[in-house]
Amino acid sequence: MEQIRELPGGKCIRKYSPEHPLFDAGTHLWAAKYYQVPGSMVQLEEAASDEMKQSPDITCRLANCNINFQSVAAYEEHYDMLHRNICRECSRSFLSLRLLDIHISETHDAFFKILSKKKPMYVCLVDGCPE
Repeated sequence: MEQIRELPGGKCIRKYSPEHPLFDAGTHLWAAKYYQVPGSMVQLEEAASDEMKQSPDITCRLANCNINFQSVAAYEEHYDMLHRNICRECSRSFLSLRLLDIHISETHDAFFKILSKKKPMYVCLVDGCPE
């Protein structure tokens, strides 16, 4: 069933029901992806692992790292852990931008050092904590 609503200026909005033939191709793709026959997922995983064995390793060339990875996901995890949040002063790596900011303030900021001598300075290390 199709509903047509005209807008000012001559344009119109059409609403189709989910069962409309226009959506058949997408519905078939969706059903094939989410409603697999038992055992077919195993076949897909085996095919993917065979492709992984044939694909060349990914090598991290940043900062003379030279570590090989079997998958893009493993490389991305490595990159996020070691190469994303790096202090430019001392080259230390941090898990989050917040921890990097805290490190820069506590270690490399002269203003923070002066203030910390006058009164205790602290910041909560938990992400999202306002203290």
